[in-house]
Amino acid sequence: MTGPGASLPATRAARLRSLERLEAVRAKTLVVARDPSPEAVHDLRVALRRLRAAIDLFEAPHQLVRELKALDEALARCRDRQVRLEWLLGPGVPRAARALGKREEQRLRTELPAAVATAVRWHERRAEAFAEALGQLELPGRFEGHRLHHRLAKWARAVDRQVDQLDAPPSTKQAHRLRLRVKKLRYGAEVLREVDPKTLGKLLPVIRRLQTVLGDLHDADLRAAWLRQNERRKRPRLEMLRKLERKVERERRREARRLGKAAKAWTEVAASVLE
Repeated sequence: MTGPGASLPATRAARLRSLERLEAVRAKTLVVARDPSPEAVHDLRVALRRLRAAIDLFEAPHQLVRELKALDEALARCRDRQVRLEWLLGPGVPRAARALGKREEQRLRTELPAAVATAVRWHERRAEAFAEALGQLELPGRFEGHRLHHRLAKWARAVDRQVDQLDAPPSTKQAHRLRLRVKKLRYGAEVLREVDPKTLGKLLPVIRRLQTVLGDLHDADLRAAWLRQNERRKRPRLEMLRKLERKVERERRREARRLGKAAKAWTEVAASVLE
């Protein structure tokens, strides 16, 4: 059974769904402006990606998609540092590594206010014009028509191909490319779930599982790259850095095994719905 918006004209549905997601971005921006906690920064980035996937699905002008991507990238480095700090304070990390955390905190104190200021400026100067542009989206047919289904199915097949091509364990590049496609597919599928709840109700749980595992694997890869960078700079306590590297290697092997199971679950479900 389809949702109440499924029979809407595609133009009206695209405008409504896009503007709903824009309002979420604006609300999350205000939260970050008040308190740029790791959770608030993460929530704003998720809202940006949801809006970006929706307008990409609705074939909005490319400059709008690029604008959101640039805004997300301004926050990405800060979010990576926040995740790294949480890891450095977590279990299994030597207390001596806290010195590395202090350097990360110093950089974050400089970078985070600048990233938040960029988001606030966009909210104040561009959000209204962005809303006007979304209010001019035009799509033929109805929301439940074949055009949007075809576009989402194309995204799903791209994920399916990359899952099939994964090495065991996957390379950093493979995992990163797949992660980006899976995120886009998830947020696009959420837009259309009311149109095809039966099919997308089956796909979305395995998509979310893939995204979670790929995100954890990506975090491990970022930590490994960061530790190598510290080694090249001949930071003090080289043995401690190597101990951390071994910890990250164990974490990556664990996440790679989880990815193998998540990929298998995807393949089984995708084979039944991607015809």
